[in-house]
Amino acid sequence: MSKREYHLPGPTLLAMVGVVVLPTMLTLATIREPRPMMPIEGNPTPLGYTMSLGFWIIPAIAMAVWFLRHKDIDIPDRKAFYTTLVILPLIGCVLDILFATSFFTFVNLEATMGLMIPVVGGSVPIEEFVFYIMGFVVILLAYVWVKVAWLGSRGRLPTPDKGILQLHWPSMLFCLGLVAAGFAYKWYGPHDHHDGYPGYFAFLVLAAFGPVALMYPSIKALISWRAFSLVMFITVAVSQIWEASLAVPYQWWGYQPEQMMGIFIPGWTNLPLEASLLWLVVTWATVTWYEAFRVIYAHPGGWREALRGAGA
Repeated sequence: MSKREYHLPGPTLLAMVGVVVLPTMLTLATIREPRPMMPIEGNPTPLGYTMSLGFWIIPAIAMAVWFLRHKDIDIPDRKAFYTTLVILPLIGCVLDILFATSFFTFVNLEATMGLMIPVVGGSVPIEEFVFYIMGFVVILLAYVWVKVAWLGSRGRLPTPDKGILQLHWPSMLFCLGLVAAGFAYKWYGPHDHHDGYPGYFAFLVLAAFGPVALMYPSIKALISWRAFSLVMFITVAVSQIWEASLAVPYQWWGYQPEQMMGIFIPGWTNLPLEASLLWLVVTWATVTWYEAFRVIYAHPGGWREALRGAGA
């Protein structure tokens, strides 16, 4: 496989994002009146949230069946693959238990099966957990599937001569700068939601970019940037259709304004900016953690030496 698969310059990736984001922003900027919420009296979307999980479940089944049918095409680095599929959804569930009621609202419970899971501060529909668990599953399956089926790649082999923990200062400063900017806009920006903290935005940035800043130099050469870019665009597009046209207007879930940064999109029923960023950062976190586990499992010295290097 050509090295080009693993080399997509930053300006190129930003340009790809920009040509989609710019016309979207220009169009949405023309809308002055927010799209109203749909009335939920009379149960307009029975089991709507439940059935919409097919956005994740059906692609996951399709890709899993494809891998099972093509037994000659193996998933590279199975240990890293399955470790990622266990750890990231587990972390997502724990964070959901801790923060779901702080960040989100669930008004239209008739759009769910009615099975509520106790969490800190209340309870949330079981669909919320399936939503995040299957998101990680689909993203990782899609990333590996694109590399194997479309690009014909088994992935570059890790070179475990150094510990994976190598601080990447540009990523760390970028992460801290984004969080600082979020707090500044929350407290001083031109909006009506200055009370509270930009908790959801800070959470997304720190969860996605914080750990990567500690290991990016070790994994950047392993990431298939073409596979990542395609999966990112598809995932973000699906999430916008899901949230902007269905979930938020029909109140399957909503957002606590005091925990948002303060940038809301009127044309998408005042969808907060954080909702548009969620699956971009989840895609990034899933891919980078998968590649990090590849390095760890390839190291002959075990986890401790893989993390800190020889002589640790």
